[in-house]
Amino acid sequence: MVFRFSINGKALSSLTLDEIFSEIRKRDPTISPYLKKSILRNKLRELLEQDLKNKNINNSNKRPLSDDEDSDEDSDDEKDDKNIEDNFEKSLDRLILKFKNKRMKYEKENSKKCLKLYKKVKKQFKISTILYPSLSIKETDEFIKFMVIKVIENDLGYHDDDHNKIKLLPPPSIESYWKKMVNNSVQYKEFLKIIGKEIHFKLPKQIYKEKVKHHSYLREKYEHTLKLYSNYFPESSIIHLNKKNNESIWPLNYLSPSYSDADSSSDSDSSSDSSSDSSSKEEEEEELEEESNISPPITSPPINIFSTCFGSFSSSSSCGSSSVSSSASSTPCSSPLISRPILRSNSITALGSNKTIDIIIESKTENLYCRVPIKQNFSEIIKSFSKRHPNFKYYYYNNQVYNSDTPKSLDMDDDDIIEAREEVAENLQKEIVQEKEGTF
Repeated sequence: MVFRFSINGKALSSLTLDEIFSEIRKRDPTISPYLKKSILRNKLRELLEQDLKNKNINNSNKRPLSDDEDSDEDSDDEKDDKNIEDNFEKSLDRLILKFKNKRMKYEKENSKKCLKLYKKVKKQFKISTILYPSLSIKETDEFIKFMVIKVIENDLGYHDDDHNKIKLLPPPSIESYWKKMVNNSVQYKEFLKIIGKEIHFKLPKQIYKEKVKHHSYLREKYEHTLKLYSNYFPESSIIHLNKKNNESIWPLNYLSPSYSDADSSSDSDSSSDSSSDSSSKEEEEEELEEESNISPPITSPPINIFSTCFGSFSSSSSCGSSSVSSSASSTPCSSPLISRPILRSNSITALGSNKTIDIIIESKTENLYCRVPIKQNFSEIIKSFSKRHPNFKYYYYNNQVYNSDTPKSLDMDDDDIIEAREEVAENLQKEIVQEKEGTF
């Protein structure tokens, strides 16, 4: 027989959660109060039945429970459970809204910091138009914005080997701009001093270079960069056209399938236009390379004339020999770090190669411009420069450059800079240490 119990004249189904737990605590304080209301009600019913068995008391309030009342009590339990679920969902929505508001507040504060830092850097930093005549003002502005976002997001590239930890990826034009800035160590140090952080030149692209299967991985980082750009610079338009080639500085389809398809289609069009000549050119190149392996080139200088504030220098090779001539400038130079190239024609090439690049050798006193084939080693350049500076060593991205290195082996581009550093002080320091240790 099923009994119907009541507490103070109220049926169990009519009791509130607090009333049910109050009655339970009187009988068994070990029961957890965090259970569902229906479970607590069943616990109370069990305790009341246990009381009846122990005391053998005929309670006047008990009577057989009809099927209708039993179904009503079950429906009440279902309603209570539904109310609990609704309340949980509402509390979860309120919590999500709270976190969303905090995130919006955080982004708003970062946006103010970003704009403030951008205005400061733009006002104080001036790019050298003599060293970089090809860089536009718009590219400089977008480069500053990208670097400011890296500072705000703390994406400074301190990780030595793990390129996966790099959060942001610049577009091709900004990447090229950044590379030129890093090559000019003096101006890049000036830029970092203004921005207030040391930002290492490190890209996630370097570890996955020319691997198509990782384009989606890089595309995600680029999309994340575009999103941050829109958040921090809401009044700026991402679609800035570069006047040189009428293309966007921030291409929206960069690293997407359509972008790679466009590149491949343009390459196929250009190759189809010159298909008749390409095979013959390749054969000529192979023959020239074979000849160059047998004997050194006799004509065509690998280094062209360049000019500095101290004079002009030229170097040429003939059967392995080299000559250097210099003439002192009669007028003093106001800025020893600025020089003017004399020959910059793209028509000049070297024997055995169809492509040459312009590079800059930069020291604290002068900059030297020269043009070399991409497969020509740096022995002539280093030899020419070392005649006036015998204690110098040469570095590209903080990696020492040796005579056997070539622009192709170092993956160099036009207007890249090789930094010439004087090693006298370092050698003296080593000698002092060796003398103290008794090994000198």
